[in-house]
Amino acid sequence: MESPSEPQHRAVSPWRGLLLTASILSCWIQPTSAQISVVSNPLYGEVNRNVTLDIQDYSGRAVSYTWFRKTITDPNEIAVYTVENREQDPGDIWKKVFPNGSLLIPDLTLSDSDDYIVVIVNSKCSIVAQGHLAVYERTSKPNLTANRTNIIENGTLAFTCVTEQAGMDILWFFDEKPLILNEKMKLSVNNQILTILSVKREDARFYQCEIRNPISSSRSDLIPLTVNCE
Repeated sequence: MESPSEPQHRAVSPWRGLLLTASILSCWIQPTSAQISVVSNPLYGEVNRNVTLDIQDYSGRAVSYTWFRKTITDPNEIAVYTVENREQDPGDIWKKVFPNGSLLIPDLTLSDSDDYIVVIVNSKCSIVAQGHLAVYERTSKPNLTANRTNIIENGTLAFTCVTEQAGMDILWFFDEKPLILNEKMKLSVNNQILTILSVKREDARFYQCEIRNPISSSRSDLIPLTVNCE
């Protein structure tokens, strides 16, 4: 997230882009023994928290670090850090580059999810490293609904796991244990709706759904199901 006072565009010399491209190309013909990459710390970003993008497996001395989002183009440049001067350009943005080249991104939003690229310039050439940042929000309790909770045997029943949070995995539980699907049960494409055909007495008890992403999970309240004989 950028500071509200941060300028939307800044002048970049066309020669800078040409020199950067030339130095990258010169390094491609000198492959390094280790695969340098960008890794996020923590592994997944969380909305409203900070994340640091670290450069992994680079031990050389750098002249500068230039960070980009998505592609190595001037409009997508985030910041340049010059090691000798310990200066960042621009210096008035919320994102900060540390002396070791790591990039701090504070106050994350879901829109910060993207590919991030760093160009490391040393005394010999430039090295490009890339990684992906995935940002998630904490799950909130889903709402489990049913078209009926008291049903005659052999009827059809549908449970719906309701959540306004996108991109969640949905799991189902029967008597607080993972639900094992049988031939009478089917799930919708996104697992949001559980349908039970020809309900039997052994299907009675408690149902529950859970939403989950890589950083958290939340379960609904239990819904009791009563099955009556015909």
